[in-house]
Amino acid sequence: MPIMPALVLSVVAAGGFTHAQWRAPSPSSTPLTRSDLDQQSAAASRLLRATPPPLGRNESWKNPATGRSGNITLLEAFSDQGRPCRRLQFEVSALGEANQYVLKLCRVGDGNWKIAE
Repeated sequence: MPIMPALVLSVVAAGGFTHAQWRAPSPSSTPLTRSDLDQQSAAASRLLRATPPPLGRNESWKNPATGRSGNITLLEAFSDQGRPCRRLQFEVSALGEANQYVLKLCRVGDGNWKIAE
């Protein structure tokens, strides 16, 4: 399962809701659209907001307009240098092609979740 460090995630709390902005890798012949990324980020945000962290829980997303879909699983919740962190597995399916990657995200001082190494 490859780790894809090119994914950029910035989760921002706004008006009590969390919204994520993404630039994500996808199956090479089928890049994700902005609406796909919005669906994917909303699913990830649901896992990141949950208290206590629901280990093993899956959040799915599907964009009927593009036929793309995915699943995000919370694998681990832990602290790193005093920051709450999560390890998420992302699965993206697009027109019969699939990608899977795992990312470590940590909450920083302003409350945003950022990719950590």
